[in-house]
Amino acid sequence: MELFQQNLRQSEVFGKVTKLLGSEKNVKIGVEGPSESQKAHYAFALLQESGIQRALFVAPNEVQARKMYEDFFSLTEQQALYLPAQEYALYDIAAKSHDLQHQRLGVLRKVLEGDFRVLVISAETLSQRLPLAEQFQQGCFSIEIGQTLPPANLVQQLMDIGYERSDTVHGRGQFAVRGGILDIYPVHAANPVRLDFWGDDIDSIRAFDTASQRSIEELAEIEISPAREVFFNERKKQEIIEQLQQTHTGGGVIANDITRFETDGYFPGIDRYIPLILEPYSTILDYFPQSVQPLVILDEAGGIREALEVRQRDFSESCKNMLEKQLILPQLTELYKGYEGFFKQIEPCKVLYLKAIGNFKEEGVRKNHTFSIAARNISGFGENVKVLVSQIKAWKKEGYEVAIVVGNKGRQVRMAELLEEQGVSPSGIQMAIGALHKSFE
Repeated sequence: MELFQQNLRQSEVFGKVTKLLGSEKNVKIGVEGPSESQKAHYAFALLQESGIQRALFVAPNEVQARKMYEDFFSLTEQQALYLPAQEYALYDIAAKSHDLQHQRLGVLRKVLEGDFRVLVISAETLSQRLPLAEQFQQGCFSIEIGQTLPPANLVQQLMDIGYERSDTVHGRGQFAVRGGILDIYPVHAANPVRLDFWGDDIDSIRAFDTASQRSIEELAEIEISPAREVFFNERKKQEIIEQLQQTHTGGGVIANDITRFETDGYFPGIDRYIPLILEPYSTILDYFPQSVQPLVILDEAGGIREALEVRQRDFSESCKNMLEKQLILPQLTELYKGYEGFFKQIEPCKVLYLKAIGNFKEEGVRKNHTFSIAARNISGFGENVKVLVSQIKAWKKEGYEVAIVVGNKGRQVRMAELLEEQGVSPSGIQMAIGALHKSFE
C-alpha cells in the first residue's frame, strides 16, 4: 500500500535501515518499537524501498503467524503465502485428514516457483525437515495431449512421489488404472482428471466428477506435483529397509513396519521414519529461488527461542515412552534441532529483528545495527463513528496524517459519506482497500 510508504520515507531511521538492507551483504538489523500490524507494515515498506524481492517472516507461534499472514496478504495485494507447521503422526492413525498436508504441498510448489513476495511461517515450521528442494521440483511435471508417455512409466512416477493406487479415485493423491484409462486426482486440483491412452500416446485429458464419473471439461494439459512430503522411490525404499534390518533385529512394531515398507510402501505412522526418509533433507529456505537472497524477518526473537525450546522438549518427552517400548528409532528424538540449529540456518541471510518492547540484549541475537522507532497500537473503534471522527480531528490538529483501511470499495464509499456527515472532509484522509488486524500510529 503506497499510502503507508509515503509517510515512512520521511523517517530518518527508515531511510538508514533501507540503505543498509540494500547495500550490506548478510547484514543483521534490529528495530525496536513496532508491534502487531505495524511489523507487517514496516517490513513490507522496507522490502519495497530496498528492492529486496522475497522475504521470510518468522513468528513465534502459529496464531501469530496466521495474523501476520493476513496483514501481509493485504499489504502485498495477495502476494503473501502462509506455510503452517507439519503435524507429525507417530501412531497408526488411518483416518488422518490430508487437508493440512495438501495445503502445505501447494505452498511449497509456489515457493519453488517464486510465486510470492512474503512467506509467513512459525518458528516450528522453519525447524522442520522437508524433502530435498531439487527432489520436490523433479516431482512436479506436466502432462499434455499428444505426449508420448508409457502408462507403466507414469504409474511408477506417481508412486515415487507419493500417490496411492486404488480401484477408484475418490480423493486427492490417488490414481487408478483401467485398461487404457488412467485417472489421477492431483493434490492441488479442484477435480480429478482422466487420461485416455492410445498405446503410449495421451489421446485426451478430461476433468470429471467423482460421484457421477461424468466428464466436466476437456483439458489441454495438467500439472502434477508430489502427493505427500514424505515420499521416496524404489531405490530409497530399499535403503530404508536395509538400514532398519541392520539396526533392528527383534520383533515388534519396527519389524512389522519393515514388512509394511516392503509390501505397502506408504502406511499410517510412517512419520516415525522421517529421520531415515528425509536424509539428506532441506528446510524452507532451500525452497526459495536461488537467484535472489531473501530477507529473513524475525518477530520477537525471544519468543521464537522460547517456542523452539518448548517444542523440542515436549517432542523429546513424547518420544521417550515410545523409545522405551521400541516403537520408534532413537534418531527420531533429534528431529527438532532447537534454537541453535534455527540460527545456523539464517546465518547466510540478511536478517531483520523486530521487537515491540525492550531491547535485544537478553535475546542473544547477533546484529550489526540497532534502531528504535516510536510506535504504538490503537484501540479499535467498532461501529462508533462519532468517536472515530473525534479522534481523527484530534490527530489532524496534532499534525498527523490519517489513513483508513476498509474491506472493499463499497465500504470505502460509505466511510467517505459517514465522514462528510460528521464534518470531516474525506479529501484530507487517505483511504485504501485491504485489512489489518490492529490499528496503529
